[in-house]
Amino acid sequence: MSHYERISEKLMSKREILLSRIDKINLDYSSPLNRDSSEQAIELENAEVLSGIHKGALEELNQIDRTLELIEKDEYGTCRMCGMPIPVKRLEAIPYTCYCVTCAGKR
Repeated sequence: MSHYERISEKLMSKREILLSRIDKINLDYSSPLNRDSSEQAIELENAEVLSGIHKGALEELNQIDRTLELIEKDEYGTCRMCGMPIPVKRLEAIPYTCYCVTCAGKR
């Protein structure tokens, strides 16, 4: 495996957590609404919150999958703008980044 093994392991762990969270949200979505109208109102409000969490989880999962693919292809850790290596400390802090600090500041 590449020299980004620790980052890859953390991303895989985070990926499993997100998949579990998405499964739980999907299960909650499939539950029928309560017959009581006041309870339904609360459930619908909760559904809005869950929808935001679901969307965020899917976006993060997508970022993780893209990052893991770059690691696997040995294309990870290089700035897309300048082509210079991104410091490992930055990648550990923001594993999805594709820009070095200098180029990220320019964007």
